[in-house]
Amino acid sequence: DPPDIRRPLQLLDEYCDHMERLAHDLPEDAGNDTLIPKYRKIPLMLRQAKHRSELHDFISVFEEFTGGAKPVKKVWKSSPAQLDEELARWNFFKDDVATPLIKQWQEYLYEPLLRAIMGGIRYYDAIRLDSGKINFQDLLLHASRLLRDYPVIRAHFRKCFHGLLVDEFQDTDPIQAEVMLYLTSDD
Repeated sequence: DPPDIRRPLQLLDEYCDHMERLAHDLPEDAGNDTLIPKYRKIPLMLRQAKHRSELHDFISVFEEFTGGAKPVKKVWKSSPAQLDEELARWNFFKDDVATPLIKQWQEYLYEPLLRAIMGGIRYYDAIRLDSGKINFQDLLLHASRLLRDYPVIRAHFRKCFHGLLVDEFQDTDPIQAEVMLYLTSDD
């Protein structure tokens, strides 16, 4: 089910009211401070989302919190205690409201997205198979399956090679690592 955004939206409404009240007292030039621009941007985004009233538009507003914010103390010099308060408020909202909601949204999108992607993959696989062509990934997958499913082939290659040197191991993908495992491990 899609996430229920009623309570998070109510909290966002309250926070945006606070942001708008506070924004009038904040300096126009925020310099390197990334919290002040968000305090100006998020209420505007919320108004637009309310106008459209689409779930994904509201989610976009909550996503603004996931990037974090880095306030600059000298920009808030008129009230350093207020900065600590605002940062605590920001972090609470990010950690306890926005991040869990975004996670629910991503989980909601995962299944239909995966279904669409898998349909595309099956279609691409069928085209390659029909044309009698394979790609590099196919070569790796077939080699891995061959080594996995046929112990006699694994034994043959273990006799042929006494060592395996892997250059740039950090760039090795999981299928390549699987092939290496089959070539180097005991049965």
